[in-house]
Amino acid sequence: MKAASGPAALVVTDLDGTLLNAAHQIGPADREALLALGRRGVCRVAATGRNLYSLRRVLVPADPFDYVVFSSGVGILDWSTQVLIHSTVIAPEQVERCVQALVAQGADFMVHEPLPENHRFAYHEAVPRETDFRRRCALYAAHCREWQPGARFTQGASQLLVIMPPDLGRFELLAQAVAGLSVVRTTSPLDGVSLWMEVFAPGTNKSAAAAFLAARLGVDPEATYALGNDFNDADLLAWAAHSCRMFPLWSQINTTGKYSGEATCVSC
Repeated sequence: MKAASGPAALVVTDLDGTLLNAAHQIGPADREALLALGRRGVCRVAATGRNLYSLRRVLVPADPFDYVVFSSGVGILDWSTQVLIHSTVIAPEQVERCVQALVAQGADFMVHEPLPENHRFAYHEAVPRETDFRRRCALYAAHCREWQPGARFTQGASQLLVIMPPDLGRFELLAQAVAGLSVVRTTSPLDGVSLWMEVFAPGTNKSAAAAFLAARLGVDPEATYALGNDFNDADLLAWAAHSCRMFPLWSQINTTGKYSGEATCVSC
């Protein structure tokens, strides 16, 4: 797609819980709808909280997207070329400050390495709690290590992840401890109960990534659409001119960028 003329519209969709089915796949009808959008000149963007390693477990280069936003905006891939066109990183001194603050608060957290190795992390469990913290460590056993006091993060970090029981008061307290950075609330994709606090470089989130693409491509702000289902989609849904938490019939977004139908819940 060329920025000179601009796409007919920009459609940004979350993956897990929105587009992907229970088998973490794109259903046949939805795949065809994505292909149809492409034929109409609509720019198709997937925006996920998954890191690059996890993303490649559910999407392949042949999937019908133009761009993919991963790690909630840490990186953006041109999907046809697999080239990274945008990325963010938390500066080393900011990482150190956050680690110190979280240790002081008795938090359980993970510090993820910068791209492209952002599936690798150092973890610190202050006190065993009823969360999926250990489950996530087990899933990434080959890619994680225990944090040791005095450890330095000289290359910075792509993000910090704090895992806690579903306690909003605790969440707000820890968010204040890392003030100045971008904080995103997410429901755990592992147990559906634990509360995840994702900490990113300032200005990093799904909406910022979508805005970057819209500006780069010259998309009419009124022709932006967003679909999502969780707290980490809230800023994206608020940013788009048209948004929906229910999954709409993609084929009802016509070539002028106008959604011609009601939001429809479909089986993916």
